[in-house]
Amino acid sequence: QAGAIYGQSPPLVNPARPTGVWQTYDIIFHPPLWDGDQLIDPGSITVFFNGVLVQDAWPLEGRCHWQLRTKHEKAPPTGPLRLQDHGNPVPFRNIWIRRIPSRFANTVHGGPGVKLDDVAAKRAELAAHTLALAEEATELTEKVICLYESLGYRSDPAVKAKAEDAAARYAASLDARDSAACRKIQAELRGMKLFVDMLIRNGLTERESPLAKAVARALDEAKKQ
Repeated sequence: QAGAIYGQSPPLVNPARPTGVWQTYDIIFHPPLWDGDQLIDPGSITVFFNGVLVQDAWPLEGRCHWQLRTKHEKAPPTGPLRLQDHGNPVPFRNIWIRRIPSRFANTVHGGPGVKLDDVAAKRAELAAHTLALAEEATELTEKVICLYESLGYRSDPAVKAKAEDAAARYAASLDARDSAACRKIQAELRGMKLFVDMLIRNGLTERESPLAKAVARALDEAKKQ
């Protein structure tokens, strides 16, 4: 059927249009990945046929043959695109090819190619970057956010002490505001509430911390007329 992986996988559904009407395909192809003579990943094909998913990351089983199951054979990661009419006239138009990164190229953000050493190095890099931003920050709000973000990337007692000190000063500044002053910074308070909730979820502060209490109180004050 149209939409099949020849000799391997039939389509999940057949959304083919009538004869003589243009059909559309979107194909996401990841080639098999080898490390020397060892197969690391069989590769996969995802296909949308006329906008309908017909192949859902089908793992390749080797080359496609008629009435024959095959094994993987080592081959280059790229090759030509070949079009076949199979004995009948088949017109093609609007063929677009776009190279996409290998799923194994990303070694730091999860996925099959993740490497713990690369993840640790990236977290250390981000921790240093956000700590530098905190040191440069002139606004107390920005300093609090950057310090806790750095702490989220890498645990550091010195950074934790700085974050807690900045948070205490920010909480004190909020506690000093009356209702009118709190209303003027409602957008900031709503954003800080989301940020504090994230800190609580990740164990970087507590729900009863001075920062969390001060933000909640300021939001309540902002609602008063």
